[in-house]
Amino acid sequence: MSAAPIADFAAPTAHVRPAPGGSGRLDEGLDRGGDLLNPILIKEVRQSFKSKQFLGSFWALLGICWLIGSCGLLFAGDAVEFGAVGGAFFTLFYSVLAFAVLLLVPYGAYRSVLNERLENTWEVLSITSLSPRQIVLGKIACAAMQMLVYYSAVAPFVAFCALLQGFDPKTAAFFLAATAWGAIVASSFAVMLAAVVRQKVWQGLLAGALGSALFGGVWVYVGSAFSGALVQPLPFGEPAFQWSIAALLAASGSYVVLFVNAAAAGLTFEADNRSTAVRLTVTAQFWLLIAAAAGVYVARPDLLRAPALSVIAGLSLAHWLFWGVVFAAEPDELSRRVRRGIPRPAVLRLLAAPWLPGGSRGVLLVWIHLAVLTGLAAWVRVAKAPVFSGRVGRAGTEVDVWSDLPRALLAGDPWTQIVACGIGFVLLYVGLCGVAMRLGSALLRNCPPTAARLVVVIVGSMGLIPPTAARMFKLVSADEPTALDALTPMLLGPALVTRGATPGHLALLGGLAALAVAANLPFVVGQLRDLLRPRPQATAGDATTPPAAPRA
Repeated sequence: MSAAPIADFAAPTAHVRPAPGGSGRLDEGLDRGGDLLNPILIKEVRQSFKSKQFLGSFWALLGICWLIGSCGLLFAGDAVEFGAVGGAFFTLFYSVLAFAVLLLVPYGAYRSVLNERLENTWEVLSITSLSPRQIVLGKIACAAMQMLVYYSAVAPFVAFCALLQGFDPKTAAFFLAATAWGAIVASSFAVMLAAVVRQKVWQGLLAGALGSALFGGVWVYVGSAFSGALVQPLPFGEPAFQWSIAALLAASGSYVVLFVNAAAAGLTFEADNRSTAVRLTVTAQFWLLIAAAAGVYVARPDLLRAPALSVIAGLSLAHWLFWGVVFAAEPDELSRRVRRGIPRPAVLRLLAAPWLPGGSRGVLLVWIHLAVLTGLAAWVRVAKAPVFSGRVGRAGTEVDVWSDLPRALLAGDPWTQIVACGIGFVLLYVGLCGVAMRLGSALLRNCPPTAARLVVVIVGSMGLIPPTAARMFKLVSADEPTALDALTPMLLGPALVTRGATPGHLALLGGLAALAVAANLPFVVGQLRDLLRPRPQATAGDATTPPAAPRA
């Protein structure tokens, strides 16, 4: 063998610079831009765009739209030129697009994350330098790219509708933008479900439930588009409509952030901090709702009536009930990785305690915000403004808070009783979940958080048994209220709306809530003391101490 071929074969390949000119600079700019993109996005786009499922749905979308256009022109006849058929054509094209974007794209994102676990490729991703949040954002970005491809396929047909009479560009742009944003929200939710749920049984059940929910959402969007394009035009110029859209965007945007953080937490190692980002997002959502209510009160106080205040209080209580049960079921132990990220000053550690991982700290987070909600509700009840206090069922300008609140609670004031009983149920169920998790951890070595949450569901459902049995055995009449109704909100809620709560209801619910708080208080205090305990100084043999640099 001659030396020349060996030399040619062994010669290193040098980077070839692009030739000077516009195309070379464009290629170099595209290469640099591609390096900045999410690697998961590039991988997913290559895989999905080559799959038979995506290609089949894309060509099916084009074929159905072509059939709609061709058959529609034949059936419309002279109405194409002299009638207003643009809205009808747009509704038909939009229905096909909504089916692809709102059903196929989010469900594909769900299956994409699920296949990473089923095909055992998630372990390969977990050892790379990509963070869980980058992986989640890459999955959502791939769903957005698929959505853009579907939009590009329908764009010529929408342009055809613009040439016809009866087509409203503002309405069409609104529904197209709303559908795109709805697809992003649905894809984020689907990715979160696939990342959080790990049991195969639940994955199969959630796949069916997710498909049904997405199919129902498609019909909601299609019905709204049919109504807005053909029946009743949308009131774009009315301030109420504009503020409603702004509120929906703010709420859905906060939930997209929450879904991303929850999905990233589901893909994070157990030794890492999986809870702080979710807790901060949940806290921001609560204060966003309070800020929106305060803004409405300042700008349009006539809109903030008693029903609106009750809805705001109910949403806040349901928010903290759900997330309180989720947070209270976390183990209290902090890993060394998490402890290294805790601030060293004792004051900062104390302030950051409710947002750190741990069930007892989660209970503390709920207590703090329930105290804030109680203070706001008390201020509403005894507000100095005559009109504002009149809207919540209390006339007068000067009210003593210490005497008015207990009197209103016992006299059956709807606002006071609904908020007080709602806070009592949240304290009861969150405290029950915390106690179940602490006792389970003491009895079992690895108590699953799902078991503690299941205890709350079972005990909450069993609250129906005592009052139902009392009425079944004729201990009380069917219409007579009993104090045992306070064991479950399913019986106490209708009673609060119709006739109000009795002192027996309030005493039983208040006692149970106080018992739940007292049972969790030692664990909460113990965790705070553990955080405030001085941290030991790192030694030479500590694994967290970086090794000394080798001598020359």
